[in-house]
Amino acid sequence: IDVGATFLDYAGVKPLAGAAAKSLRGVVTGKATKHRDVLHSALEEWRLVWLSIALLFGPLIGLIVVLQYFPEFVYYLASPEQLREYESMYAPGNRVLGPHREAGNQVMMFGFYIWNNVKIDFQCFAGGMVFGLGAVFFMLFNGFSIGAVAGHLTQLGYIETFWGFVSGHSSWELLGAAISGAAGLKLGWALIAPGRLTRTVSFLVAGPMTFLSARACDTWARACSY
Repeated sequence: IDVGATFLDYAGVKPLAGAAAKSLRGVVTGKATKHRDVLHSALEEWRLVWLSIALLFGPLIGLIVVLQYFPEFVYYLASPEQLREYESMYAPGNRVLGPHREAGNQVMMFGFYIWNNVKIDFQCFAGGMVFGLGAVFFMLFNGFSIGAVAGHLTQLGYIETFWGFVSGHSSWELLGAAISGAAGLKLGWALIAPGRLTRTVSFLVAGPMTFLSARACDTWARACSY
């Protein structure tokens, strides 16, 4: 919200009395040498971060557990053709695991993972512009989709091939998606509850901060693809 206040300051909008946001313009122009802890504003959104984590990891972990006892339930979430494709990707004995294993090209695989990670992060963030509904949908959708595949392969006993392949990078990528989702929820909340601001101004205040959070997650996702 400090970045949002700086944006409005440069736009010539006067800050509201008692507002928590504080413009960084003085520091940027060299007229001030000190500013409060930059983390202060980010830490105020911990509730949205935990809500985003619950929306993504709740169905993901829940499905993994449920499918160990009711394996046939997976067919309500994925077609037999899709499941056979994933089974072939992580079948024991494969020389190369994961999507695009037939390509034998590390550059193509690297590009695939970058595209997939950035796409999910962008969906979770940009979906917040529809009053947060899009962010909620994409987090739940990815939670159920990933949980269905992970639970199915775990139930089949592909522990070493599947979990050994994804554990090195997927945990960090999912965390980035959750933070992007929190940024999307912040964007949606700015439209739902603008307070004393108009929805347009509230959106402009929340927009720069949430965009920077999503951009950081985009960079994080790219790094996790290595």
